[in-house]
Amino acid sequence: EKKVLKENEYDIYSVKKPLVEFKNNWLRSHKNYESNKFIYLDQINKDNVNNLKKAWEYDLGTIKKNKNMDANPVFFDNKLYFPNLKNEIICLNASNGLEIWKVKFGSNRLAYRGLHIDLFKDKYSLYVPTMRGVYILDLQSGKKIFKFKKTKSILPPVVTKDSVIISTFSKLMSFDKKTGIRKWTISTQKNSSERGSSVWGGFSYDKKRNLIILPVGSPRFINDFVGINRPGDNLYSN
Repeated sequence: EKKVLKENEYDIYSVKKPLVEFKNNWLRSHKNYESNKFIYLDQINKDNVNNLKKAWEYDLGTIKKNKNMDANPVFFDNKLYFPNLKNEIICLNASNGLEIWKVKFGSNRLAYRGLHIDLFKDKYSLYVPTMRGVYILDLQSGKKIFKFKKTKSILPPVVTKDSVIISTFSKLMSFDKKTGIRKWTISTQKNSSERGSSVWGGFSYDKKRNLIILPVGSPRFINDFVGINRPGDNLYSN
């Protein structure tokens, strides 16, 4: 049986020491690569859930027209990471709600569909999708340490052993995890004159079979439900 080490037995930000997949961390919007949204915690159950009380509160800013938040926080090493309505990424102490760091981005729809925590150059880091590209932040300081070019995205990427898979509005791209160089591209539309579909709600990764599962939406254009502005075969769509 695989031994599960305690978090204080080694530096959990680095894989130079034994790597354990902590069951109680929430590393991406749908919890894990399987997107099962399941947590192993058992302290809260049907018998005591009515006794829960608010421990702390953090102000995310004022909601403006056509600006909302669809991303839930990710959790790692007793810290919460999430976007706010001011185009900032926040890191809080999960125990008391105190702010640890805050990073400003000049981009709309910052982490619109969530964040992701995974390895980058043998260190756990925060992957941040934006309309100006996918950034990688240092978890402990919030420092921007890398950017994948030409990757306008609202979805957290999938990180495999050797690659970072990023979904844009019309393409799926694979980048080398160590160099950031693009390895391949798959288009979800035939050409620039025809509308294709996009991976809108996130995607999953089957590590055992090395497969990526991509749910696609309607053929893209503003009036999704009419169809007059999307001629052609509407590749990979409904």
